[in-house]
Amino acid sequence: MFFDSDLCHANERLFIVKVRAFDNNTNYGSALGEGSSVEEAENRAIDKMLSRIRNEYPEHKLNNASEKIVAKEINIKTPKPDVKNSNNNLQNKQNDDTTKDTNSIMEEIPDDWSDALTEIEANIKRLGWNKNKENEFLNQSLGITNRTKITDYNIMIMYLKTIKDIKNDSTYIDGIKNLKRDSLIEKSNIIIKQIGWTNQQARSLLMERFNVNTRNSLSTEDLNKFIDLLNNEPRDLTVIN
Repeated sequence: MFFDSDLCHANERLFIVKVRAFDNNTNYGSALGEGSSVEEAENRAIDKMLSRIRNEYPEHKLNNASEKIVAKEINIKTPKPDVKNSNNNLQNKQNDDTTKDTNSIMEEIPDDWSDALTEIEANIKRLGWNKNKENEFLNQSLGITNRTKITDYNIMIMYLKTIKDIKNDSTYIDGIKNLKRDSLIEKSNIIIKQIGWTNQQARSLLMERFNVNTRNSLSTEDLNKFIDLLNNEPRDLTVIN
């Protein structure tokens, strides 16, 4: 039996790996595994895959010892994860009007992201996208080269909700625009938290520089300018971990 793995997600604390299983001309499908290292995530995905094969293909006799040997001998090709310091203080976001004027919906961040990734995979399959098509969409909307670069759970959920709404070429273009705006608003939320501002301070800056009360009224270009202005403000060291 042959296993092929892809790294789906990586950050400082969590790795998610998708494993596909093949035997001769039979494709047994895929499974996701998560862990604190690539190897741990990989092993969990393999265990899920083998368990599924036992249940769905009882005629295929599997031996636990040989399974592990086969798995260890495989040259699994996984891209090098882009594990950088990310803005990971989303749990402490301001629950005030500054965040309420966004289109983003704060999610409780789970330890296991595999459910969201499984749903993303299902929608990618529905859309008939290959990796190049998905990467093109991510590059145009989020400015990243592939899905493993997403280290923010809320951005991951935004991405999922966006592709679920894509039905044709017209909604594809709208999806790029909407995800780009939502991610910029999310980014400004994080910076506002980092500099220790209140909602009133953020609104005052919006009114002073752009003559609007909410970020939803800003164009994509002005959202980038707003973020630049926020980045010029000193950080509040008491709220940065």
